[in-house]
Amino acid sequence: VSTQSTWGTILGHHIIDEHPYYLFGRRSQICDFHLNNNPKISRVHFAVVHHKSGRVYVIDLCSQYGTEVQGKKIEPDKPVPLNEGQWIRILDSSRYYYLKNSNRLPEDDAIFPEADTQQKSNKRQPTSPIHEPVPAKKQKSPSPIHETIQCSHIVIKHNLSRNPFDREKKPIHRNLATALQMCEDFRSQILSGTTQEEREGILAQLATTHSDCETFRKGGIIGKLKRGQVNTSFEEIAFGLNIGELSLPVKTDIGVHLIMRTA
Repeated sequence: VSTQSTWGTILGHHIIDEHPYYLFGRRSQICDFHLNNNPKISRVHFAVVHHKSGRVYVIDLCSQYGTEVQGKKIEPDKPVPLNEGQWIRILDSSRYYYLKNSNRLPEDDAIFPEADTQQKSNKRQPTSPIHEPVPAKKQKSPSPIHETIQCSHIVIKHNLSRNPFDREKKPIHRNLATALQMCEDFRSQILSGTTQEEREGILAQLATTHSDCETFRKGGIIGKLKRGQVNTSFEEIAFGLNIGELSLPVKTDIGVHLIMRTA
């Protein structure tokens, strides 16, 4: 993707062919491209998605002010094809995002001056849980390394999830923004408990009722975890939590997760 200003100045280039989808918006800890040059940009504004057919699509994630492709405002939550050379723009923004063939980009790619682009490793968190605004490496006061821990969690899938079917094998139609909001609401409910036991009980009730993971049968209990048993992203967050601490929501290829370390 190349960024260009209204006056034709090229502001930067970024590779977007390593992962299934990329998020653009103001929420730096959730979005792959942090856009903070316009107050009309939503927290999670739009996504660029790679379809298994090889096509690239743009999805407006129910943003407040909308997204346009080639000058036409697109419908919220509806995939719109994006061809090479076409551009995306957040309404009333001076920045245009062009889809380019990566083989034609200059070698000295620049960084968007207005965007803190969070470059990912080649492991896109295939099952990458936990932590919404604060990735593991940015957590405050991480606990010491433990060989074995115990955790419970809640997973809320959305229509961009790797396997967008609920626990009854029905297609999931909710979008990412809805899944994030659900997890934020659940987190508030859990933290309303005054003791760790109460918080664990609230999480268990919510997991049993809402979680899109098979662990819902056990109230979200994952049980004991050792390093190396789960993917790196999950491990970094889970092992970085203190006992009784609840993670912030985080997007992964599976869905949006909340995790609590219980022991």
